[in-house]
Amino acid sequence: MKAILLLVTLLAAMPLPGAQVENLPRLTVGTGIGSEVFSNVTVTSVTATHIYFSHSSGLGSAKLKDLEPEMQERFRFNPANARIAEARQAQANALYLRELAQRTAAPRPVSPASGSDDDTRPTTAPVCEVSPNPPPLAMHTGLSLTNFADHPLFARDGPSPDDVFQGGDGDCYFLSRLAALAGANPDFIRRTVTDLKDGTYVVRFFQKNGAPTYIRVTSELWVTESGALRYARLGRRGCLWVPIIEKAFAICRRNPAGYDSIYGGNAKELNRLVWNNVYIQIDEAGVKPAEVIRWSDAGAPDGAMKDTVYARTIKFLNEVNALRQTGKAMVMGAPGGFSDATPLVPSSAGTDKSTYRRGQHVYMVDHVEVDASGNCTGIVLRDPHGAYRKITDFARLFFCTGSAVVVEPQG
Repeated sequence: MKAILLLVTLLAAMPLPGAQVENLPRLTVGTGIGSEVFSNVTVTSVTATHIYFSHSSGLGSAKLKDLEPEMQERFRFNPANARIAEARQAQANALYLRELAQRTAAPRPVSPASGSDDDTRPTTAPVCEVSPNPPPLAMHTGLSLTNFADHPLFARDGPSPDDVFQGGDGDCYFLSRLAALAGANPDFIRRTVTDLKDGTYVVRFFQKNGAPTYIRVTSELWVTESGALRYARLGRRGCLWVPIIEKAFAICRRNPAGYDSIYGGNAKELNRLVWNNVYIQIDEAGVKPAEVIRWSDAGAPDGAMKDTVYARTIKFLNEVNALRQTGKAMVMGAPGGFSDATPLVPSSAGTDKSTYRRGQHVYMVDHVEVDASGNCTGIVLRDPHGAYRKITDFARLFFCTGSAVVVEPQG
């Protein structure tokens, strides 16, 4: 196995004799309508078949045969040598993937020994060693790995919240943030995950100190006996970016790696993709949950309780609306299946039953509803399972949610 890994690494990253690592103002890949132009390019390595580089929007790679003739000559592209290298690389990759699929991935060593949420598996270069496939949840049996390399990383119009569909893992806290960032800042998602065009992808996260760390994964994903993805689903037009980022997260969140390691989480996971987070809260001072329940059960009549609940909820919605209008990505915790019919259950009923200010499930904040006069009337949330939920009952918003989080991208 080590010999195979060494061969793949050498083929992927060993510079050609005489090739120079250099900076380019731009690099054009392909011709005609389908061509891509990258700016502020720094070439990191060149092989017989590929060029690897960073650019103004992230990381990239391209086949030498797809470059302009001037660049092919500059990097000494030889078609005959490229065909030989591609054949050898295909053989090495096939052996590697065959062995990888036959065993349960063993966790790689981690520098911190605490096993906390802040543990990482930092790599030293953007183009790094391929990580073993993270094992599935212990509760999930009968799964197998399927290669999805024939699927696009992004749909043609780029990443969107509607690419995010939660599967059989409890990582709503993570996927809702992905959805929110895809809606507010799709270029950030493009900078987060890069297709290396060799059946692998590099995903960039951030450590708690703000330093980037890179995880390289294959396009193999766990499927059920029916062939359906067990964890995050494919997005529009079968795009891969969500399950690929989730797979990398399952490798780097904590030790040991695996989909078990990402089951359940909270706002600390912001440190994996973003840096700053701001909480917008509904003021509950002086209002007892039991009083809200009695008032709601009585039909939410006019009076001091209604004035208090409405004033504080409207203030909250105005703040959220202002932030969304400026393009901020936001998420919100609430009970699972949150709706205007969610029962108001106090904390005294126990964690499993209470709906009081409970972040049981995390939703993306899509937008705030307003009437013709500009008054806030409700909020629309996107469930990471794909449904949009419109909440207009102020009693539910005041009692069940309590806050929203601004998700600020870094890098």
